[in-house]
Amino acid sequence: MFTMALATAASGKKGRNGLKAASAVYVCAEHRNNLRGGCPLAALGSELARSDKTVRDVAPTGFSRMVEILAAQFDQSRPAEARKRGMATAAAIIGAVTMSRVLTDQKLSDALLQAVEESITRG
Repeated sequence: MFTMALATAASGKKGRNGLKAASAVYVCAEHRNNLRGGCPLAALGSELARSDKTVRDVAPTGFSRMVEILAAQFDQSRPAEARKRGMATAAAIIGAVTMSRVLTDQKLSDALLQAVEESITRG
């Protein structure tokens, strides 16, 4: 799953540097344009929600791993707070890639990716 790319990018980094590295590989035009090799959560999220239980049972594993990777970047926070921030960040980056693929206006799509990445890495 795409979580390996996130883990590799954030490896050895903490805090804002880890978030910047992770978001650079996820919230970017290359990921948006890679419909076959990108994250299944961004590509198929709404379809997974309509799938049977067997298919849906796979998604939490990937999402949980993504949250774990992102939560580790909030190393100055208490574990429960880091997990909440990791979940919010995961939802933001998945949503950003999904919506950037939906938008037909290239400038708007690029602006959305940039806005979410800046929002995540600023604070």
